[in-house]
Amino acid sequence: MSEQTRGPERADDPFDVEQSAVEQSVDERVQGPRPAPAEGRWGVRLAEDADAADLLRLYECDASAGEVAVLTTRRPHPLNSLRTEGDRVVFPVVTDNETGRIIGGGACVVRRAPVGGQARTVCYLTGLKLLPEYRRQVPLFGRVYGYARELTPDVELYYTTIMADNLAAQRLLAGRRRRGMPEYRPAGDYTTWCFRTPSRRHLLRGLSLHLGSASDLVSSGFDLEPTRPLAPEVWALRDRGGAVVASAGVWDQRAHRQYIVTGYSGRPDQLRRLPTGLLGYPRLPRPGAVAAQAAVTQLWVRDWDPDLAEMFLRALSHAQRDLDYLVWGTHTSHPLAGPLESLRAVRLHSLLYTVHFDDDCRGLSGGPVALDVALL
Repeated sequence: MSEQTRGPERADDPFDVEQSAVEQSVDERVQGPRPAPAEGRWGVRLAEDADAADLLRLYECDASAGEVAVLTTRRPHPLNSLRTEGDRVVFPVVTDNETGRIIGGGACVVRRAPVGGQARTVCYLTGLKLLPEYRRQVPLFGRVYGYARELTPDVELYYTTIMADNLAAQRLLAGRRRRGMPEYRPAGDYTTWCFRTPSRRHLLRGLSLHLGSASDLVSSGFDLEPTRPLAPEVWALRDRGGAVVASAGVWDQRAHRQYIVTGYSGRPDQLRRLPTGLLGYPRLPRPGAVAAQAAVTQLWVRDWDPDLAEMFLRALSHAQRDLDYLVWGTHTSHPLAGPLESLRAVRLHSLLYTVHFDDDCRGLSGGPVALDVALL
């Protein structure tokens, strides 16, 4: 399970904007950030470390809908959690000036990444939230976007993901373009694989799995690939001669980012009562529990051999068998996306978009994308 732009879980429209801060010229933006203009009861400003409690209230105001209801949160400090995933974080928020409360906002996680073989400054737009009691009331929520662009004038490419079954968010954000809102351009599908092998050890045909180091990670150069090691723990698959034939990080993010299943319905409610772990599927967390998961990051496999990739992922899963499951994510353009369809896993489907505020915002190159699930 991964945190991705969800928007409101019903078809309320908080984006009725009178005027857009996006219409400012680039010259105005590069003069530096300034507070967005207040509009009567409502204001827009930048979140600070002291706002941790209000930001947590935003993250935990509702769970995702569906047969598996998941609450995605970032305890104990949302800003510090987001900082682990980028070079810097900008988090514009909407405030209720009568109470001083933060009632909505969204994060911008900025980092360097390759796009078409060139290092670019990119930004992931995530965690868009508005407290339920304020939906349909706030006339300048769309201005958060303009303020985000103003605060990140160096960003060349913005992107976000929306769960494939979240039709309300797709209509609000990627449907008919509203005045003051950026343009969302489809950029392909993204699949998150939640997998866990049976407890028996898988034979590696002369290969051996070892704890490695950051030097064992291999860059693919694909679009949006991380440019620095993400996980504190790196694993390498070596042949008899000691050469690395596959490598990846394993990042347990539970200390600062949690996925809490709040309920099941339909088929998942039936499956969770079965010994799914013995069948090679993830153990489903009990309602109210934090999912014991870790992300496979920066996966590389020699020649993108799908048999070797599946063997490596199964070996990693066995090494992390105390967890409920591992997660790995892949864009449809990745060389392993199709070949690994046979991997026994629970799959979550999302849509990737590039977000365009103005003509200076780029799209992807059209080549393979290596967007890491740990950064969603």
